[in-house]
Amino acid sequence: FAMASRSSSPEASPAKQKSNLAAVRLDTELSAQEYLDRHSILLYLHDVVALLLQARTDRPIEFIADYFSSVITGTHVVLRNFDYINACEHNRWAFVTSCIGAFAELPHDDLMDALELTQMIRLLCPDFPVQLVEHVFLLCGGEADAHPFRKVLEATLMWFYYNEFFERIAEVFSTCDTRSTGFVNRNVLLLTLRQMCRRLTFAIPPPYIFDDVLDNADDEQSDLHADIRLLEMQSALLQSPAMYEKLACNGDPLCGSLLASPSRARPRPADALNRADDGRETGATPAEMPSKPARKSASAVRQQSIKRVAAAATTKR
Repeated sequence: FAMASRSSSPEASPAKQKSNLAAVRLDTELSAQEYLDRHSILLYLHDVVALLLQARTDRPIEFIADYFSSVITGTHVVLRNFDYINACEHNRWAFVTSCIGAFAELPHDDLMDALELTQMIRLLCPDFPVQLVEHVFLLCGGEADAHPFRKVLEATLMWFYYNEFFERIAEVFSTCDTRSTGFVNRNVLLLTLRQMCRRLTFAIPPPYIFDDVLDNADDEQSDLHADIRLLEMQSALLQSPAMYEKLACNGDPLCGSLLASPSRARPRPADALNRADDGRETGATPAEMPSKPARKSASAVRQQSIKRVAAAATTKR
């Protein structure tokens, strides 16, 4: 991930430089295993070795270089299984941007049910769980109902990306529900969640998302001290505009961090369907530069796969 600096803006703000320095200092304080775990190094090393042994190419170094170029650009998750795309924060965000890019040309307001949306997403991840999509539809107003395509796609992707956050919310809810009634005081839960978020190290939505929940409750003239169910809290959080802040980066839904988590870096906006297979953009080694037209890099192959998925999705609809 040292290559991240090559794809970021050449003139970083003082605040960002300070943040990056703080992150570097924090990395130096970690043990060797903690450092490798934080950046998912062993995950990628094990994966590329497994793929290399399957391919048995006579150009193994270039194969490895292609693999890590695709990891940097975020195209490495296309057509991979769910366990892999869900293995780390970087993979999850790369899958989010791949889906948004692949389905960008589809009509946003077309109605779609949970099974149809699952089939669409499985064009990019063959075993994406239908249970996850059904739960999101339930939170959006009804599992059996049809909803606008773009709305439920983004909701599903954000639930997937912030899955660890929602799992922790469920744990906190269970802890606060001391009598096992299925209800928890709204204010107590929100205050507890605020405290929890200060200690979390994985991806979380902006902290003001809890203010949105309170404001919505106030707008609906509901009792702020009323008890709330877990599904109601999950639904309120998922429908908050703050949940989608990462997708609205500079008005470009693809402007997320593919070099680190969105909370730590912001690369240049890029169109996943039209990004050129250029060594300057992908951080490719000299062996991967377009001087060898007969050879297609892994990045180019994956970009073509995304285009085919988009075409298939358009035909399907």
